[in-house]
Amino acid sequence: MLTKNVLALLVCAPLVSSPDLFAQAPGGDAILASVSYFLTDEEVVEKTKEAMDGSKEAALSLTNFYWMRGQPDKANTLRWALIGSENGSAEAQFRAYQRLRSTSNPLDHRRSIFWLRKSASQGFLDAVRALERCGHLVKNDPNSRLACFGPEADQ
Repeated sequence: MLTKNVLALLVCAPLVSSPDLFAQAPGGDAILASVSYFLTDEEVVEKTKEAMDGSKEAALSLTNFYWMRGQPDKANTLRWALIGSENGSAEAQFRAYQRLRSTSNPLDHRRSIFWLRKSASQGFLDAVRALERCGHLVKNDPNSRLACFGPEADQ
């Protein structure tokens, strides 16, 4: 059950544009209250420049913008996830893992493990959990491959 303060925050959150707005759930877990991934055309141009100059935050913002649209733009999502990964973003590295793992190409799967390890080494929680679940694949255990790679991985 959420507290009155958390509920108020959740109700009012759409009025606030900060992507870093979190609430504290009753057990201590942080929950995301509101995030807007929408970017104006001008913001896309500006963030593109920033990301190409090395900003991991700008690249991640573009990654999320292209993925969270009504119909995800998979090519641009992967492009910006890879740029964000190169720029050092643990979350972008995890997004690169997610996009590469869902292809049918075994070389993409191999590279996805590279990005998963990079993200997990920075302590990104989703990557740490995924590595616990799928990390044995680097040892070529074919019996568990379907759960971690290919289109089934996104389910």
